[in-house]
Amino acid sequence: MRCASIGSPRRIAEGGLPASQRKPEGAVRVMVVGATSVFDAAAVGRMRQTVDVVAAFPTISGVLDDIDRIDPDVVLLDVTSGTFDGMAALQLILAVKPAVAVIVMTVDTPQSVDLSLRCLSRGAAADIVLPLRARGKGVREARDTFVDALLGKIREVATRPHGRLSMVIPNVRRPEPGCCPRCIVIGASTGGPQALAVVMRDLGPALVASVPIIILQHMPAILIDGLANQIGALCGCKAAEVADGDQIRPGAIYVAPGHRHLRLRKAGETIVAWLDDSPPVNSCKPSADLLLGDAAEVYGSAVLAIILTGMGQDGLGGATALSAAGAPILVQDEATSTVWGMPGSVARAGLASAVVPLDRIAAVARGYWPDVMPND
Repeated sequence: MRCASIGSPRRIAEGGLPASQRKPEGAVRVMVVGATSVFDAAAVGRMRQTVDVVAAFPTISGVLDDIDRIDPDVVLLDVTSGTFDGMAALQLILAVKPAVAVIVMTVDTPQSVDLSLRCLSRGAAADIVLPLRARGKGVREARDTFVDALLGKIREVATRPHGRLSMVIPNVRRPEPGCCPRCIVIGASTGGPQALAVVMRDLGPALVASVPIIILQHMPAILIDGLANQIGALCGCKAAEVADGDQIRPGAIYVAPGHRHLRLRKAGETIVAWLDDSPPVNSCKPSADLLLGDAAEVYGSAVLAIILTGMGQDGLGGATALSAAGAPILVQDEATSTVWGMPGSVARAGLASAVVPLDRIAAVARGYWPDVMPND
């Protein structure tokens, strides 16, 4: 089945569109696959004020033949339409066009939560929940709320910095003999689930069993438990959403909740997690700045921080505190990041001990534990 321009059975010439629907110069090119009931003329008209909706396919049929010709920057993929296998469609699209950013769209069900996580771990750049059916005056409000949220996701994943940087900085701080880091703290946002899967898999069971690992991933609260289960299964160890009062112990993985700040404090010789419901910090809740700042306070130099792909600058303030304490900080490089915001801000500030491609982060991290073999 061939594609159709949304809102018309034929592709509409740009000059023939109303002024309110003409795409801005240099706009992000967006392709839609599925979700035909959501993307009506009104929704697309609102989107076209910001992005260039170049094509729509009701199913995966025809997408692989036309995607190179259409050359979208972003694909919106309905993985719960029921008319095609959404996971298979995602993998096929990325196999044909690896550089395209795919935002998967799901309905709000428990089964869809698991599907979203699997898509994010297999290359999707972001996910979004499709709006529920509304009636009367609620239709327009639901549509506009969804489109505005979707445009925010598109802006995130379509960010393509120029002059991508991939390097390892040689001045990696090494701990004194017998003073290996006592904890690993990882912060991530856009593109994080896929990056986390690579890093956690490659750290190896021996290292994962040797230290506590604290993960902060910006994502909806409803997805956090599934993310923790996925990481635990990948590593073969205990991983769970952190609870207020949890003691931070070696051999466990703690995932920050999606709706409260994860903080750390000392209780004698023990490090304890506590949950803070204060307002967002730099628009982020949970905040990597708060978590990393607490890590600097309770661990000093004896913590390894890893900043993975993500939008914005969350983590920069915390990394400043960690650097002042003498703690090593690894950041994902620009070439392998979905968005080089969080790691880029730390690297540009000169706080990174190393800027490393995703597939080498675990190997560099293991260097801080020279006596722990990766495959033990």
